[in-house]
Amino acid sequence: MADELTAGDIDFGWSEDAPPGGGVKDELLSRALTLMHEQQLINGRDRERRIAIRNEQRSSQEPSSTESDQPIPNLFKTAQEIAEMTPENTAWVVKGFAAEHSITELTGHAKEAGKTSFLMGMVHSVLTGGSFLDQPTSQGSVVYLTEEKAPTFRAALQRADLLTPDIAQDLHVMTYWDAAQ
Repeated sequence: MADELTAGDIDFGWSEDAPPGGGVKDELLSRALTLMHEQQLINGRDRERRIAIRNEQRSSQEPSSTESDQPIPNLFKTAQEIAEMTPENTAWVVKGFAAEHSITELTGHAKEAGKTSFLMGMVHSVLTGGSFLDQPTSQGSVVYLTEEKAPTFRAALQRADLLTPDIAQDLHVMTYWDAAQ
């Protein structure tokens, strides 16, 4: 696929002959990969390379009072840290399908699998406190990230009866198209 990201694309972003900003086409992905790589360096990998990259960035940019003086937060955790900060039992929003404070991604063939209809039914159950496929739900707000265009997504919301004001106010949607701007 032409839009697939390969290891070569990621490595190219760090090569000497890469254009400014790296070799990854998607700017948001490029920034995320940059942060991930910097974090790996902070956690003890290739300290000298990290220092060289920082010095290069500082010399190529106008100095800023907020830039580079603040420590970068440690985004990585050890397995032990994760075990200590999380409960052993999963807290479900929809038992077996969506856990609390988690991201649930649903994939399948376009226009064949019924992904949007499935999710709209699940969202309706969570927003109203009903069961979903005979599984209990935890009633609450929903954050929904979609790659669908607004007219198509609106039609799905309408089919699932998610446009009534008392329900719609607790559904927060972000589209790929808005995030990419």
